[in-house]
Amino acid sequence: MKHLFLTGEKQIGKSTLIGKCLDGIGVPVSGFYTKKGIETDDHLYVHILKAGCDDSFRQDNILFDCRDRSEDAADRFNILGCRILSEQPDAGLIIMDEIGYREQNADRFIGRVMELLDGDTPVFGVLRLCDRYPVTAIRARDDVEIIEVTAENRDELANTLPVRLRKMITEDSECQKDDQ
Repeated sequence: MKHLFLTGEKQIGKSTLIGKCLDGIGVPVSGFYTKKGIETDDHLYVHILKAGCDDSFRQDNILFDCRDRSEDAADRFNILGCRILSEQPDAGLIIMDEIGYREQNADRFIGRVMELLDGDTPVFGVLRLCDRYPVTAIRARDDVEIIEVTAENRDELANTLPVRLRKMITEDSECQKDDQ
């Protein structure tokens, strides 16, 4: 498989597992993380942060307010997400943590995600556990492997996934050399 996505119940440790895996592979990464952060108005917001750097919660990287289920975050994903996904400086691995249903109307963002999945750099990410677009489109791809994270397997995955990721990255760089 060229790309690897984790899925599972909320708060099971998917993002934590990505962090542990990245500690053990030692390659430059790009892409994004989505993280919840409380702002000064006591609202819980989801922010989009750049992977591979020390990005922080700021007003200008808020995607949406968690309390407002009706909020359409498509414009924010299209602007912020596309900007981050267009910055791919010599990355050996692209992080996409996480993709869910809030992106369903963000056509430019989802288009960029699909372009990267069609590209040469391996993707390691998280898919929300749901049966809605764009998650279903990513799950249906032949070049994507989905692993469900559970309380029973997450410690074992922390040991085995870095090896698999290094292999994906090595195979990718060998394929790029063959193409030259």
